[in-house]
Amino acid sequence: MTVGAVIVTYRRQSTLIETLTAVLGQSVPPDRVVVVDNDADAMVERAVGQLSADIMYCPSPTNVGYGAALALGMRELRSASDPDWYWLLDDDTPPSPEYLAHVLEVATGSRSPWVVANRGGRIVHGRIRHGFDDLSDLNEAQFTLVDGTLVSRRAVEAVGYPREDLFMMLEDVEYTTRIASAGGTLVVRRTEVNPLHLGSASAWRGYYQARNHLRIALDRRSAAWFWGWTYRMAALSLTDLRRRRWLSLRFRWWGALDGLRNRMGNAVHDRLLATEARRSTPPRSGGS
Repeated sequence: MTVGAVIVTYRRQSTLIETLTAVLGQSVPPDRVVVVDNDADAMVERAVGQLSADIMYCPSPTNVGYGAALALGMRELRSASDPDWYWLLDDDTPPSPEYLAHVLEVATGSRSPWVVANRGGRIVHGRIRHGFDDLSDLNEAQFTLVDGTLVSRRAVEAVGYPREDLFMMLEDVEYTTRIASAGGTLVVRRTEVNPLHLGSASAWRGYYQARNHLRIALDRRSAAWFWGWTYRMAALSLTDLRRRRWLSLRFRWWGALDGLRNRMGNAVHDRLLATEARRSTPPRSGGS
């Protein structure tokens, strides 16, 4: 039973090293570790090499986003060793020492799952519902979140890799629902994790949520997914209006328009950042 870990990082060297140290220190360590460095940084490469010469460093010259970086790392692993399981990780979630041992126990159990995760939920009338009513340690899911997840070789052979044009947001939901549709079982195990939650809470994230959710619904030609998108857009837009979050509202509907036009990838990312920075900068006060 072989495991290859893929860790995606972007400009967080110290956090990456903390997570890498936790991955290498597992009671049952992975057989191989790949670090995909978005917008490759020579300092990150040196730090990774100093930690362990056995880590495969995979630079991406530009920031291709989380889904595309995961796909890049998984392809590298498949070419190098074709592991039985791919362990997918963010750079800001150092796993507890027994984490991999616990999820492997489920992975090799009687359920024969294609995916084992620590978080997930169900799709109810096209709506993404996190968590479960059942409080047992094991639950079957209709989607999982990717960070910390084990994806089997069977799943990769059946559906391939995470969708690369989403850039960020919902790439995990899209990927694991695709695995479930191919006949794979998704299992969520209540497992201790140590998330640092360093992801940005910036308004521009709403752009990718709205765009990607709509694009998934349109590409799948799914009335249920479209209804789920409509419900979520209406609820979030009303919240933005009540709280006068005009920039968030603008980004959300900008994303919806680009999703309708099938404008994907990170083509507008620099514009989103520039717009948020400009709108967030307080006006200069007068004076001599």
